Amino acid sequence: MMVCMPRLRRATSSAWLLCAALPLVLPACTDGSSGDGDTGSMVSSTDDTSASESTGASAGTIALGSGQEEFHPLEEGGDLEVVFGSQGSAMFPIIIRGSEFPLPEDTTDWMHEEAPTIELWLDIEGHNDGFGGHFKRIDNYPLGFESVGDGTYDSTFVAVLLPDDKQPEDLEGLPATLWVELTPFESAPINAEVNLTVALGDLPG
Repeated sequence: MMVCMPRLRRATSSAWLLCAALPLVLPACTDGSSGDGDTGSMVSSTDDTSASESTGASAGTIALGSGQEEFHPLEEGGDLEVVFGSQGSAMFPIIIRGSEFPLPEDTTDWMHEEAPTIELWLDIEGHNDGFGGHFKRIDNYPLGFESVGDGTYDSTFVAVLLPDDKQPEDLEGLPATLWVELTPFESAPINAEVNLTVALGDLPG
């Protein structure tokens, strides 16, 4: 599995450097696998970040999932698994599945000015001592998407790495909240939020 290096936003957008602001969060690339077809709970464009409610005009939908090669929907009250990536770091691999929002002609081109951007907050009870008062926070982060059929697209996964002072066993069983806001090009943001419990996935023996 290829892992991409931290990347700069294209020149036409606000300049930022992810590795400076978030040295422990790296993007990663999927192989475009379509998963098992389960889309999870889709959330429309709205100012309400609840995963179960939406209001206002719809400009698209998103669902939150996990996985490094396939989309596995994150359901309310379900598990958020810590796994180890191809480079040996403990992480939460997050995938966004969406539809009905603008994408560039080459949907995988995250550098294109029309590529969607995300903000992502991950809160874990007792461990929200990171940037912005969260366990992890990512701002203005562009994503490429792969078609999985029927007008639905999966993002490349984002590897949300554990800080050096956190061990997977320290987080097991703790309540967590994942919030994502996706902003398509010249369109209203689309929000989704899900409450989860941290679980241990496939960790080295």
